[in-house]
Amino acid sequence: MSVKLKEVNGTNGNSPDIQAGSVFRCPHSGPVLETAEVVSVRSDSYGIPHVTYHVRIRRANHDVQDGPRMLALKSFAERYTERVH
Repeated sequence: MSVKLKEVNGTNGNSPDIQAGSVFRCPHSGPVLETAEVVSVRSDSYGIPHVTYHVRIRRANHDVQDGPRMLALKSFAERYTERVH
């Protein structure tokens, strides 16, 4: 399953696909870099699409990797707004 961000957020113009293998960043103020790599996009039993992803949080002296995590597609798109690749 591949979904355009504009389909989720109702935005216009070209929006990147959210699909397995895509990498996105969550903007933070300060020296924190939060990156999510999409593992899969699937709908639950109610038809609500969810994103399964691995997250990496980098700080100056600390690096944490965690996952898999899951968010509703809309929440993922609102949180991870910068596409890396």
